[in-house]
Amino acid sequence: MVMLVREQHRDYARVAFLDALLAGDTPVLESEPRGNLGKPEFITGTDEIFEPEALLFRDDLTLPIGRIPWLVGVLEKLQALAPAVCRLEVSGGGVWKHGTGFRIAHDLLLTNYHVLTISGGKLAQAVAEFGFDDDGRGGGKTSTAVRCDVASVRADRAGDWGVIRVMDSLPDGIPIIRLSEAATPLLNDPAFVVQHPGGTRKRVGFVRNQIINITDRVIHYLTDTQSGSSGAPVFDDMGRLIALHHAGGRPQEVAGKPAIQKNEGIVIPVVLEGLARATIEVP
Repeated sequence: MVMLVREQHRDYARVAFLDALLAGDTPVLESEPRGNLGKPEFITGTDEIFEPEALLFRDDLTLPIGRIPWLVGVLEKLQALAPAVCRLEVSGGGVWKHGTGFRIAHDLLLTNYHVLTISGGKLAQAVAEFGFDDDGRGGGKTSTAVRCDVASVRADRAGDWGVIRVMDSLPDGIPIIRLSEAATPLLNDPAFVVQHPGGTRKRVGFVRNQIINITDRVIHYLTDTQSGSSGAPVFDDMGRLIALHHAGGRPQEVAGKPAIQKNEGIVIPVVLEGLARATIEVP
């Protein structure tokens, strides 16, 4: 059955998982930091929500008519920035995994430490896939695979950030998301995550996406993510970078009930401080 699925779905995002099964190897299911009982290892606190305002969310996804221009404006900004976001595929020591990254300088990509490191092994290959998008009609656009230099990786485990340089020229029109222009996140504001959840084509989380907690190191938000979203940029409603997505909470099991878990992102000043210590200059 696995062989049949492998042959009929050659472009399946998790084809490496099927190959591992066929080879008798132990497949890697996800790379996000996890603790006991599958709980994500947050830098600050846990993924549980105790704030009363979280009880306002009961799957009411309606929007006041007067807010439509605002939402359209936000989505237009995110559409312009989205080409900078890529799907990352890394491998080493018989392990294969994926994440999300984005361009922060001429030849430099930012993602998570846990995306660019292989547990018990050495990173052997990394490829950034730009333009891995849908065409809006149920099909996919042609993407561009860009090789990355695994020897260039600089990463920090405590801050869960990592950078890697590309070896090939990037396609035309790929914007640079400048860390120096990052904004300060505000409590209760929305957080939009442009990501490759599950290694699939690019998506944007834009509903139930309230910021519910802010510290000097992280923000917590309700925006939906999945394994593979690690390393995605988090934006405010002005299209300004506010965080680097770090870890996802556990899924809500009962539809219509208030969310009881949250997701976490690293605030950009933490990344900038780490890059400065590593003497890496970015615009």
